[in-house]
Amino acid sequence: MGALAPYAFQPMPTDAAFVAALKTLVPFTPQGAIPLPAPADGEVTVLSFSVPIGYDGLITAQCNGYINGGVGQFVEGSGDIVWRIPINNVSTRRYLKDSGAIYFSLGQSNIFQRITGGYRIYSGNTVSVVALAPNTSGALPGPGVGQVFAGLRGYFFPRR
Repeated sequence: MGALAPYAFQPMPTDAAFVAALKTLVPFTPQGAIPLPAPADGEVTVLSFSVPIGYDGLITAQCNGYINGGVGQFVEGSGDIVWRIPINNVSTRRYLKDSGAIYFSLGQSNIFQRITGGYRIYSGNTVSVVALAPNTSGALPGPGVGQVFAGLRGYFFPRR
């Protein structure tokens, strides 16, 4: 067996086609906040947006959490608050991979948690972040106290 060739470093492409493709990206950062919902409310939409026709997209980061109103507390991982990211609001919801039940805060309202590999979204999709607050531990304050927030970050690009 011969010697292995050293790894050849490949610099970022600088050709005109690559630079032109970067100029077609359209960033998005929808964010939303709602008062803490009651357990009986079920899933409540925190934010929602549609992918423009003729474009696909990639969600590259997310944030979600709870800002209490000074009473009670949110116990991370308890199931007191659950966030989900459904695609298209139909009778049978489909959630993005690993986003059907998020039990922990991710990032902050101004600092997003990166999503390795991103979540691909497609032309015409409706993307939402929903939250439900079953208050399984009983540690949360009453409905309407504090804010449940969420945000997504990414970009759209022309469909090929």
